[in-house]
Amino acid sequence: MSNFFKLLTKSIVCMFTLLILCLLIVFIPKYIIIKTSEYKSLINTKETYSNHLYKNGWSDGFGSYNLRSFDNGTSWYAFDYDTILGHVDSIYPGLLKHLTAWDNITKYCEENGPISGVNYKLLESDLNEVGITIEVIK
Repeated sequence: MSNFFKLLTKSIVCMFTLLILCLLIVFIPKYIIIKTSEYKSLINTKETYSNHLYKNGWSDGFGSYNLRSFDNGTSWYAFDYDTILGHVDSIYPGLLKHLTAWDNITKYCEENGPISGVNYKLLESDLNEVGITIEVIK
């Protein structure tokens, strides 16, 4: 009787091992193919989108925006996912001027530190464009 159980145990282990091998043979190539196709898709997407510039986000007064430029930032277009809505100035009037003002303020602060009562005059038009008013108290 003990030989029967040994043989049965070996058979079960063998069948289980064969089952695992079969599953690996069936599913691993599919997984590799899926990952390879996803990778190729990402590379194609990167190549497609690396040829133009993006600006997207949310801004008070304009809401959510998604902008793209295909000519190095000369002309900007508003998008809804992958649909072109039109030129940014016709869809979001004043948004580019607003974003440029914020970029100017950010660049100034990165190079010169915080805006103080002494140096705010250099950025006064940009500050006004984004709705910031500085009042100097004497």
